[in-house]
Amino acid sequence: MKLKLKSKSGAVLGAVIAAALVSASAATLGGLTTQTLGAETAVVAGCDTDGIEVSYATSYNPATQLFQVTAVELLNVNAVCVGELARVALDGTGPANLTTTDDMVVPTLVDVDGDLGTDDFVIDLTDNGGVDVSAALVLNIAVVIA
Repeated sequence: MKLKLKSKSGAVLGAVIAAALVSASAATLGGLTTQTLGAETAVVAGCDTDGIEVSYATSYNPATQLFQVTAVELLNVNAVCVGELARVALDGTGPANLTTTDDMVVPTLVDVDGDLGTDDFVIDLTDNGGVDVSAALVLNIAVVIA
């Protein structure tokens, strides 16, 4: 009987050690940086090191009776990004993007959000190949400026 107790406690101890090793290795995955790639959503600093706020504008489409995304607003952009190429993707629940813009040059920055700073710009989606994106389907907005 005592031998069975030792083997059961040994099995439990082995399971605890295995779980600890798996947890420790998973904790070291680290996330995305400029030196690595992975399957996460994160900000990888380039020309703007303090982050860019993103919002989108909508308008009502009476034909579809839905609100469509008409523009993506990029706010608090570092002036160093002017002249770089920007691309925006709107993602929903499916495996494909709802829409992805063509590369565009980051223009001279203006004040879009009313904070009196000239650090914003707008990407107009109405000239994006006629793709109408329902605002209700947008779950994520991905921005690349490089």
